Amino acid sequence: KLSEKNNDITGMASAYNNIGALFKDIQDTAMAKFYYNKSYETSLKGGLVQSMATAILNIGQVMNDAKNYPAALANFRKSLALTIKANEKQLTASNYGNIGNVYLKLNMVDSAEVYYNLAYNTYKELNAAEGLANSIRNIATIELKKGNLNKAEEFANEGFEMATRYNFPSSIYTSAYVLSQVYKAK
Repeated sequence: KLSEKNNDITGMASAYNNIGALFKDIQDTAMAKFYYNKSYETSLKGGLVQSMATAILNIGQVMNDAKNYPAALANFRKSLALTIKANEKQLTASNYGNIGNVYLKLNMVDSAEVYYNLAYNTYKELNAAEGLANSIRNIATIELKKGNLNKAEEFANEGFEMATRYNFPSSIYTSAYVLSQVYKAK
């Protein structure tokens, strides 16, 4: 309300995005999309490219959660174009990973692999440990899907070790899960 009162475009865009995140957390898809769209529109008025990209990425995540994969991909690609244009590498890497996740859900393993590798290379360039741990785990998942169990185990262990070293609980969990799937397949 204060941002609106003061016509603080940056503050409004951020607040709308945060409100959208709260609605996403309680799985109110319609309200999450409403506030993410408000964030996008406000960011567009202010020429805030990074905020625009973030809002669109978040809409993509809502669509992905709703299993509307074509809409998720469209939003992730739109966000990706903005992040590349703005040279915003962290969000670019996140978009690459999200696109890879959608392709994996669509069982388009080769396309998922391309985007996971792009995410990995970008996170490596940024020296972003959590993103790297997740990317390594994603690559392990690809190797598992392709039946390359030894490579899958190697990557999953690497992702697990990195997640443990830096204490990223959700990454530890997901890497351990991929390892369990590798061991099950073996």
